[in-house]
Amino acid sequence: MSRIKLMARRWVAFGAMAAGVWLFTPVGSAQRVPDSPGVLVNPGAVLRDRTPVQAPQGATGLVEVDVRLNAKGEVTDAQEVSGPEALRREVLSTVLNWHYATPSPATARVTVSFSPPDPPPPPAAATRIGAINYRNISPEMERRIQDEFGLKTGDPLPDLGNLQTKVKDLNGQLSVLMSRSSNSARELTFFLDPPGTYRVSSGVSKGLLLNQVRANYPPSAKQAGVQGVVRMQAVIGEGGNIERLDVIEGPEMLRQPAMDAVRQWTYRPYLLNRQPIKMVTEIEINFALR
Repeated sequence: MSRIKLMARRWVAFGAMAAGVWLFTPVGSAQRVPDSPGVLVNPGAVLRDRTPVQAPQGATGLVEVDVRLNAKGEVTDAQEVSGPEALRREVLSTVLNWHYATPSPATARVTVSFSPPDPPPPPAAATRIGAINYRNISPEMERRIQDEFGLKTGDPLPDLGNLQTKVKDLNGQLSVLMSRSSNSARELTFFLDPPGTYRVSSGVSKGLLLNQVRANYPPSAKQAGVQGVVRMQAVIGEGGNIERLDVIEGPEMLRQPAMDAVRQWTYRPYLLNRQPIKMVTEIEINFALR
């Protein structure tokens, strides 16, 4: 037995005793093991199971090792062929614990590449406020919003749910909508709901829906590969009909077909204190290419 092999076997035996555990792998498909980042292993033949290859910190290079196998697929000997000394010791001590699938060849050449691990991806850019709009709001109310929330263009985007709750606390008729202005920015629009209306969630309004007309997907939009969600705000009258519909955001080619369909929708009246009342809600139509 070679001196290197003997040292490697002693190292492996000591590591097993220190760990105090034995790991058994059932016969079957080759085991997927967590090698160190940047390590690429070519075992030279079909493996049944193997121990992971750990890369010494900062070490790089290519190691080639020839292994001898018995009829059970066990590695009985390993001889280094090429590679940096520190990496050869790691590979030799590891391959002696490998088990190849049977019937196995008498020999195999193992190649292990040690490369620097990929750098971590850069942190995602924080979504920020791209613009702040005020619609049908008096200058006095606009100043109150600015004083209360202190939001400015370029600030990190606040949580919309929390902001909507605080907006309602400031004024029960006041609402805020968020729309996309770019991949990393959103527009906030503050506005007053129409007088005599009550804002409900899209989930509540869906539960009141009686008649839903399917939106027509324009062939020209399909041919152009245009898809996406059209988001709208609707005012629904006491009788359940759409009285007003405004687009919040969505692909330009799909906005009119979405509005044409939603204008035909009808709802059960929304009751507040047992009396029907106008409701304001958001509606989304998704156009997806199949």
